[in-house]
Amino acid sequence: SEDISVVANSFGAIGTATWYHAIGWVDSTNALAGISVNLATNSSAYTSAALVGGSAPFLIGAAGTGIVVTGFMNGSIDETAFWNKALTTQERIDLFNSGSANTYNQGVALSGWG
Repeated sequence: SEDISVVANSFGAIGTATWYHAIGWVDSTNALAGISVNLATNSSAYTSAALVGGSAPFLIGAAGTGIVVTGFMNGSIDETAFWNKALTTQERIDLFNSGSANTYNQGVALSGWG
């Protein structure tokens, strides 16, 4: 397996006391990994045909390898969500909602993300 790294450098500097909308994804159909911060998007191609699961912990708000966890975030995380697909550009726009954010709601049948 290979490490996939994408840096959100098209957004600019991150400030304190500010809410940010971040989405990360892996598009296995197009072999791209991406990240979007307030709709500013960066992506990176990868060469592996498949991603391999491992035993390292899944972390949000910290960094780490194996059982060593470091780099804890000094802030709040509002909510998280997981999809089994890469969201389309329009779905990311709908969730961002001009900076007001939308919560995914499966009962909203008329929206592209609901």
